[in-house]
Amino acid sequence: MNASGIAASSPYDQPWLSLDEQVDHLAARGLEFDSREDATAALTRIGYFRLTGYLRPFLRHRPDTPEDDTYIPGTSLDYILRLVDADRRLRQIILDGVDRIEVSLRMRLGHTLGEVDPFAHLNAATFDPTFVRRYKYARWLAGVSENHLRSGEQFVRTYAEKYDGDLPIWALVELLGLGQLATMYDGLRDDLATPIANDLGVPDRDLLRSWLAAINDIRNAAAHHVRLFNRYLVIAPMRPRNGSVPALAHLAEHPGAEGHPTGGFRIYNVAAVIAYLTQQIDPQSTWTSDMSGFVASFPRHRLLGADSMGFFDGWMFEEIWRG
Repeated sequence: MNASGIAASSPYDQPWLSLDEQVDHLAARGLEFDSREDATAALTRIGYFRLTGYLRPFLRHRPDTPEDDTYIPGTSLDYILRLVDADRRLRQIILDGVDRIEVSLRMRLGHTLGEVDPFAHLNAATFDPTFVRRYKYARWLAGVSENHLRSGEQFVRTYAEKYDGDLPIWALVELLGLGQLATMYDGLRDDLATPIANDLGVPDRDLLRSWLAAINDIRNAAAHHVRLFNRYLVIAPMRPRNGSVPALAHLAEHPGAEGHPTGGFRIYNVAAVIAYLTQQIDPQSTWTSDMSGFVASFPRHRLLGADSMGFFDGWMFEEIWRG
């Protein structure tokens, strides 16, 4: 058993390679490049391990083995670098959409709870009893308190000097990241959570709770520079039932990869949810057109296209992308 809890079949025995040796190894595996200088520069910027992650779709497949470690003829460094740049742009677009959702969620939580009590977050009665009984509330509040104590924001110092130091909920939410906001929403009483969901055009709190969990997961991946374009979602957003969100009804018609442990959904599903929420938050938002433009400009290859992100034939004709 290794440190990740996975049964190990054999000890790791791959040697460290110098940059020159890495270039030789890639060339031996069939990667084409104009010059060794170009290859060395790419490895210096990106790293061998990360670069070969983008090369995985181009590994040969043979009848006797699932895949070998050489690349199909014509696999070029130039294309792979364009793919790396496209993935960087995808992360930027995703983070832009998440930013809009996070700021809007802060406002709605602060406004809704503040009407009940400026310090509603300090009152366990604000939250669902199950959330409180399972110590989720205590853990969440401890994390929030740590954020408060460590914050260097000017408004925190002002409250500490002028008042007793406790922040009203509409100020406190400015210290919370999306994960803490999503946990807070998850724990709210239904009479507080449902109106927030409805205000965002979401029919019920369970659907929004699922969406926020998926958006937070993809946000973390993007913020940590994980390869996104052909990523399977670790947490996939729940698909609306029975046409409850007409603009996203088509998600039910496009199942993920059969047998995949997390459902086999690609980034399309969470992109569609982000598109929907950004339109609900601001009908003038350009996020949907930004994402559509990105997909249209995605560097095509005979083995790779927008379907690697879960964008299916005719996706641009769906209601969510026509708005």
